[in-house]
Amino acid sequence: MKFVKMLKAKKVSQAVRRSVQLLFLIIVCFIGFRFSQFAGALEKGMLPLVDRPPGVEVFLPIGALVSLKYFVLTGIINSDAGN
Repeated sequence: MKFVKMLKAKKVSQAVRRSVQLLFLIIVCFIGFRFSQFAGALEKGMLPLVDRPPGVEVFLPIGALVSLKYFVLTGIINSDAGN
């Protein structure tokens, strides 16, 4: 009986885990969509109708850590600015 209860508890925890992951995916996609609206307006030289989403700031440290890892592993500073 304990094994059956453990299996049920595991299924519940996996469902909660997947729900949280889906929620984060939706939030990140929404932030990306709003940022693309913001950046698109700036590229056209217009005043953006939407504010820059504050969630964009989360991705800056992640990008810096990826560049640091690249530098540590290769010894090359990643200076490609999207060109």
